[in-house]
Amino acid sequence: MNLGESLAKAAVRETFEESGIACEIISLVLTARAARGLPAPSDETPEVRWVPLEDLDGYQMNPSMRLRVQHYAEH
Repeated sequence: MNLGESLAKAAVRETFEESGIACEIISLVLTARAARGLPAPSDETPEVRWVPLEDLDGYQMNPSMRLRVQHYAEH
């Protein structure tokens, strides 16, 4: 977060900087949906892609992030 920046604005900014996706915050746990743009690599993220939820088992992911994605998928 930058000085004076809200958590939601920081999340939107970081999402765009790291993926090229402009999003809108729709949840207090920072669940977001793509609003426009295409996945694009950056200096911080060398590869970005959309992945179907059923294909996630084939990717390495931090366990806490995997749990969050699973919770999202259940809703």
